[in-house]
Amino acid sequence: MVGIPRTKACQNCKRRRVKCDENWPTCSQCRRSKTPCPGPTTTSIRFVSHNGPESAKQIGTSEQEPSSTAAKPEQAVRKSVIKRFVMVNPSPRTPPVAPVDHLSSCLATLLEYGPEGCTFLQKSPIRYIPRRLSQSSPVVVDMISLFCSVWTDHCHQQPPSQVTSRRYDIALRGLQNALQKLPKGRVDRAQMIDTLTAITLLQKTQPLLSREADPSWGVHAVAIKHMMIEMGPPEKDDSFEAALVKENRSLLIRNRLAGGPEVDFLNESPWKEAMVRLGTEDWLVDELEPFGSEDCFKLELRTPRMQDWADFIVRIRTEGPYTEEMKGLSAIVINEMLEHAELLRRTIGVTTKALLARGTMVVKTDPSELVAFMRKSYSFTHASAAAMFCTLVSVQVIVLRSLYEFSVMYDGVPDEALYTEYRDVCGQIWMVIPYIHTLKPVTGLAMLGTISVTFEAAVGEEREKVIDVVNHLDSYLLRFNKDRAMIADFLLHVCKAVTGRVPVHGHLSWITT
Repeated sequence: MVGIPRTKACQNCKRRRVKCDENWPTCSQCRRSKTPCPGPTTTSIRFVSHNGPESAKQIGTSEQEPSSTAAKPEQAVRKSVIKRFVMVNPSPRTPPVAPVDHLSSCLATLLEYGPEGCTFLQKSPIRYIPRRLSQSSPVVVDMISLFCSVWTDHCHQQPPSQVTSRRYDIALRGLQNALQKLPKGRVDRAQMIDTLTAITLLQKTQPLLSREADPSWGVHAVAIKHMMIEMGPPEKDDSFEAALVKENRSLLIRNRLAGGPEVDFLNESPWKEAMVRLGTEDWLVDELEPFGSEDCFKLELRTPRMQDWADFIVRIRTEGPYTEEMKGLSAIVINEMLEHAELLRRTIGVTTKALLARGTMVVKTDPSELVAFMRKSYSFTHASAAAMFCTLVSVQVIVLRSLYEFSVMYDGVPDEALYTEYRDVCGQIWMVIPYIHTLKPVTGLAMLGTISVTFEAAVGEEREKVIDVVNHLDSYLLRFNKDRAMIADFLLHVCKAVTGRVPVHGHLSWITT
């Protein structure tokens, strides 16, 4: 058709006559030249921060009032950010001409929303979808429609609308139909990739939809494992597929910590070699580069073993620790955990120094703070950096507490030095609490699980601070209805579940996904 561009390359690349990789929200050419990327051609407007460079404001900058007409999801998202952003039309563009183009435009806008909105999306495969959406199957298109609608409601600080509910029903039915075809072998690799994409989108959407854990997540986890094994490792030159596999690998690992299926295949050939290759690739945000180290990747691969250790502790408590078989197995597990703890000490130390040196993490002081651990606090330039730091430290918390439980079972006397180290490591996470309070609840929700595992170490005012921050993170969906006693009971159960002292229940999965 006349007037419809053949590609969605950004206008900067077209003007310079260079190939645009369409890696939204910022293509590689614009990122390399440190030029504001106007986004895909079909996107009629883009947003530039008021605090952006003057050069960006001089290119046809004009403040506009949002239209008073009823907005579609993508238009509503733009309205929600208009107060803090300037609309810039860097060059004439062809407006979206199809529903898929409107969805691509909405998604590109969400990806540009900023550090307090959808920053975590910039590390996910979702950033590649705008340029692939026109070739995607209906199950992906329906899930993107739901995704944009849910985030529009959130940006307006409103509960899910009727439109969102209808789109949820449509998207879920489409995903269920796609999953039913898997055991029958009627899907090819492209269809499996689209189904994986739909599940990934649902996992990014679910926390904003319901107060309860997703009851279908167990089925989805089994389906993810099945599809990844059937597909095999991603192609080397396919950035989207690589990002999709990395995202779902992390979902499977976190689900394993909540009692989900084993993921041993990730440590076997050819997946093991592929995971090593993917482990240090594609750190989109420079502030996160310290988490791309080889030691961080080793820790991620070993993480599923933590659930095996918890299961073993449950077995010890059931069968008794004093048989020769149990003593031998316990010695093996304790040695593994000690090695893991040493790797964690080294990695946390190196990563913390790197974050401080880059200025990604800053130490702040408040002498008036009653809680000793919080008189010095950590602030971050990037919410994802805070989430990844807390995740790294929380693994050390779980390992140290598990080792402490072994000392109680076999020595009869608690290891006080180990307990002191355990509390000190919990303090590292408590130092992030003031920063978490500055985030929107949905942004900080990724840190709920890491905060939860420290509760058992907290005493007095420390416990109140932990409950306060959980209340803050729960203020959007009100899972606990601000009931402090309910929160305390839940957090204590989490602490015991991750260290094998009580069974893991399905409702814990929502704090790990």
